[in-house]
Amino acid sequence: MSSPAPTRSRARFGVSWAFLVHALVIGTWAPRIPAITERAGIDAGQLGVALTAMALAFVVGARLASWPLARFGSGPVTRTSAIAISLALLGPAFASNLPSLTAGLIAVGAAGGVLDVAMNLQAVLVERRYARPLMSGFHAMWSLGSMAGALGAVGAARGGVSVPVHLSAAGLVLAVASWGVLRGSTEPDVIRPGSRRSDGPTDRRHRWSLPAVGLLLGVLGFSSFLAEGSAADWSALYLRDVVGASAAVASAGFAVFEGTMAVVRLGGDRLTARFGPVTVVRSGAALAASGLAVVLAARGPAWTLLGLAAFGGGLGPVVPTVFSAAGNVRAGTEGAVLSAVVTMSYIGTILGPLAIGYTASLANLHVGMAIPLVLVVVIAIGARSVSNAAGWRPAPHPT
Repeated sequence: MSSPAPTRSRARFGVSWAFLVHALVIGTWAPRIPAITERAGIDAGQLGVALTAMALAFVVGARLASWPLARFGSGPVTRTSAIAISLALLGPAFASNLPSLTAGLIAVGAAGGVLDVAMNLQAVLVERRYARPLMSGFHAMWSLGSMAGALGAVGAARGGVSVPVHLSAAGLVLAVASWGVLRGSTEPDVIRPGSRRSDGPTDRRHRWSLPAVGLLLGVLGFSSFLAEGSAADWSALYLRDVVGASAAVASAGFAVFEGTMAVVRLGGDRLTARFGPVTVVRSGAALAASGLAVVLAARGPAWTLLGLAAFGGGLGPVVPTVFSAAGNVRAGTEGAVLSAVVTMSYIGTILGPLAIGYTASLANLHVGMAIPLVLVVVIAIGARSVSNAAGWRPAPHPT
């Protein structure tokens, strides 16, 4: 006998909590990397190995998430993976060498990949009950949670709290809170776990179009994540080495980018409800391209920061809308398309630094930063593929 569906507001709060936990875990451990590496006795090159393993585990977790989603449903998977990623903080907390740190970060990455797909699918289900866009607000919660986790880590470091105490306490508190908050507040899946959808025609043209739409959405997610990663990885270096900004101004570049992205995501649902997802994504991509063009053309810090602000604001609604569209593709096992799109998106975070860094080594960083500009243009061209995201028209209820 299935559990009764929670109220809309409780289900919405549960999804918000899942996004918050995902971000808090990442924001909590990342600022403690210097202390973690010192405790583990590893250098920067060895840290790169551990971080690469974590990124790969994230991609694998997201790709394999479709199996537990089809077998158990997104509600149970969201609860379990939220608890798992919280407890996974114990790995880097007590890591004493490279193997133990790598194993701990693999656990964080794998749980994070599964949770990412499950919570986005839960967000899609809640959107259907409200019959209006909510995804951008959920992703804004992730941005706020990431900043909150980072501020807490800074406070712990300044207060002299050791890494084992800080991370283990944070992990246990988040695990217990997730068990309580997500118990009875997740949305039941539209279909029975393990069954398959049959919402539309099954002619040959329809069977071809569904994978094609998923691929297009994956390309958009890949492009957006690579572009976001370029700001995270290279904006400070670009400001310092290319523009000639001071260290303080250079460090503010990514903060400006993230700040405008968070602000736009807080209001992104209203924009989508009024203008539709295609217009919002296409306009956002145009704004992001214009902002990055200003960054590449600017010769002073002020214009560069202004360009980064437009770049972040334009990218803000892209990923939430892409994930909403992927969750509304009526094809195959529940969550399969979303899992594939999330996987393709996060591959961008792995290939982006490699592509930009390699191009910068062959030419210069100014040329390397042109790569995300091309991909943002790709987003604008492919914006039509997000037309089934929540907000353009209410998703039909299954019969």
